[in-house]
Amino acid sequence: MALGVQIYRLEKDSIENNNVCNYLDSDIPDEFLDPLCNCLIEIPIILPSSKTIMDYNIIKKHLLYHNFDPFNRTELTIEDLDEFNNKDENIKKNSLLKQKISDWKSNQS
Repeated sequence: MALGVQIYRLEKDSIENNNVCNYLDSDIPDEFLDPLCNCLIEIPIILPSSKTIMDYNIIKKHLLYHNFDPFNRTELTIEDLDEFNNKDENIKKNSLLKQKISDWKSNQS
């Protein structure tokens, strides 16, 4: 199977399985929005050089095509991203944001 077809299927599956559509009519807080796709962050991740918080799956897709931070063009790999976000302080920050998003989603029902 060609790489382009695999990527298309990955993106199609992500869109179909994304719960963002449930919140289109809601006023999603800016801190919960991914800055690249303007959708609800499901898995928060901090970019090492720009310190921008975004959704893990969105940055993974970006890194399939480009090996840089989209906000300052500093070199970035999945390995760099994972290593940085496995530090205790970043695990705490990401967990806190994920909990805030979860609480917000619960209140939208």
